[in-house]
Amino acid sequence: MKKAAADIWWVIIAAVIAIVVMMVLLVFFTNTSSKTGKSILECESKNGECYPQPGFPEAKCPDATIKTTFSCPNKEQVCCIGFQQ
Repeated sequence: MKKAAADIWWVIIAAVIAIVVMMVLLVFFTNTSSKTGKSILECESKNGECYPQPGFPEAKCPDATIKTTFSCPNKEQVCCIGFQQ
């Protein structure tokens, strides 16, 4: 076998290994970032409280709090953040 033919196999093997490593990293970071993104948008992660609201979405939060768009476990609840007296 000629030297040039042997060298090309090393290049092909290195390229296949690089592609496999990139795929593994892509899967790892995609799963990690989706979990992080979900927890960032939760009401409890912002020290807020979820209140059941009969008039949702026109519902109001208690005094000294504001209504936010952060998610609550129950879709009929609203996330309120602020200081309660």
